[in-house]
Amino acid sequence: DGYFSKWINLQEEGLKEIRESFSEVPVFTLMLLNKELATEAILLEAAEQIFGETDPAAVLFKDTIFEVKKEDDGYDFILNIPFAEKSDMDMSQKGSELMIQIKNEKRCFTLPDVLRNKTVQSARYEAGKLLIKFA
Repeated sequence: DGYFSKWINLQEEGLKEIRESFSEVPVFTLMLLNKELATEAILLEAAEQIFGETDPAAVLFKDTIFEVKKEDDGYDFILNIPFAEKSDMDMSQKGSELMIQIKNEKRCFTLPDVLRNKTVQSARYEAGKLLIKFA
């Protein structure tokens, strides 16, 4: 019927965007259940559907989120953001916090000690990395 087919399409579009945005990260899903996740038996059933043969305690993805490099003119704070478009990004600094917004997603980073009294001088995005110059 109309409502549920629209809902299914929205869910499929959302999952497609998630898979594209986090291409290297395993994505697990759970089909809509007709009962609440309220008992151990139902939780175990859901876990089986979500993880199957995968060990849920295993480390399934490991990557460096950011790195800091000392340069002659200050520091480079390099964020791995492989799924972003430059036109969708916004960034601001408030004291020792750096806020990055990409579309409707916002992340707040507490800056490492070496950058706490520094300010953003410039930023550029290339090859899936956001390079932010601090001085």
